[in-house]
Amino acid sequence: MSEGEHRPRQNGEAIRAIRRTAGRRVSDVAKACGLRPGALTNIECGNRQASWEALNRIARELAVPITALLRDPDRPHPAADGGRGAA
Repeated sequence: MSEGEHRPRQNGEAIRAIRRTAGRRVSDVAKACGLRPGALTNIECGNRQASWEALNRIARELAVPITALLRDPDRPHPAADGGRGAA
């Protein structure tokens, strides 16, 4: 898979990490983004691929750039690790 490809599992892992760091519940983020909680859970688990529109809404709701949701989970966005930055 090339670096620029849309990777559902990695996107979901990034979304979950950022959401948890922000102290947000799946149900609250999903509702704010116009998604069902089960849909967001499936995105986070990598069972469902989010549309670019959904990724944009999730990024806005979590107050991170969309690129934070597309990063390699082994190198998380600073928002996902409490602002400490990757080691």
